[in-house]
Amino acid sequence: MKLNEQAVADIFNDYMRIACHDAGKAFQPFALGGHDRDSADYLISNAEGFALIEFKYSELQLINEGKKPRREKLCKLLQENKEMRKIHDKCHFVVWMDSSSQNLLCAPYRTEICNRSVFAGCSSLKAQHPIINRRMLAEAYGFEFINPPPERSARKFEFEKYLAWLMKEASDSSYETVELMARGAVGCSAVRFESVDKAYQWMQNITGFNFRTSPSDSALEI
Repeated sequence: MKLNEQAVADIFNDYMRIACHDAGKAFQPFALGGHDRDSADYLISNAEGFALIEFKYSELQLINEGKKPRREKLCKLLQENKEMRKIHDKCHFVVWMDSSSQNLLCAPYRTEICNRSVFAGCSSLKAQHPIINRRMLAEAYGFEFINPPPERSARKFEFEKYLAWLMKEASDSSYETVELMARGAVGCSAVRFESVDKAYQWMQNITGFNFRTSPSDSALEI
């Protein structure tokens, strides 16, 4: 059976959309495409805060992060930078499917990946293993994303600060933000944003964002 990582992302985003809708909140996932090497697979937002999500098919694929030099550098820098570590733990997560229960699990990227069991050759990392008690069910993440504390997203200012640091310092990118794309308010059209700030501004405009939060709300407009 092929490891369908995208299906895990779709399940998570579908659950988050419905959970936010039921709570009267907005939800928008942005696929990061070519930016995933420098940041994550998805950026999600509730029009108030932002979070980065890295998806893995199951726990067996988590160790694959150890093959990424950019992620090893990120782990080392997080170990040294208390300010960025604090923001990271609020807004940068890894999500995977538990292969025995089929439940989706979630944890801060740092507490799950930044350890010597993943980066076997990196003796400078202090943690030997993942911090198990930082893992949570995706449902618990969704509840806290909607009802902080604890915070499961970062406000725009601090998220932009973390994202710029992540891309420039940890990933050696020439960019400090990401280009985003979403479905437009009318029909099956696309709207593009050159930065997180531009997407944030769009989400503040109810006629532009259209607060699309569940499949029934996303019906095609003719």
